[in-house]
Amino acid sequence: MPDNFSMTSSPLNQALSNVTALKGCSSETLKRIEQEGEKIVFGIGHSLSVKSIVPNRILLILNGKVRLLSNYNDKLHSLALLGPGALIGLPSLLRGVGCEDVSAATMIEAWSIPDTLIAEIYKQDSYFNSWCNNNLFPAELASLLEFLLNQSERPPSSLLEILRKALPTSQALK
Repeated sequence: MPDNFSMTSSPLNQALSNVTALKGCSSETLKRIEQEGEKIVFGIGHSLSVKSIVPNRILLILNGKVRLLSNYNDKLHSLALLGPGALIGLPSLLRGVGCEDVSAATMIEAWSIPDTLIAEIYKQDSYFNSWCNNNLFPAELASLLEFLLNQSERPPSSLLEILRKALPTSQALK
């Protein structure tokens, strides 16, 4: 592990405890994320996730901002600006289908968590499982909207406008 953090007061421990998806997880879960993950730095414009691939890791943004992108009507659009606490790759992993094009808007520090560990945590930690099952990610909604709009006879010109209207009232199906 490139960075050796102390579990009691480390910046990583503080970051993990502030992530909504992990707030209610056991200390053992957080310890495993710390021990089995690694810090990665990305430069501006670097791709963190590609829509056509289910990643083999989840990236927890520690510092910086990333853009959720969409290529709708053959134009690249920024759909959302995400910052510390965002979990890049999780929606794709949960769906089993890639749904995220994400690139670095600034310099990024991220904690890389192996997909196998995320799968174990999903199975073993009831808080994380419940949070995942009850959360709708912007990338998921954007992917669904893109699919539906591409089927439409008269698709609107702006996916971003539709996403802005739909996201506040959207929820995961149970």
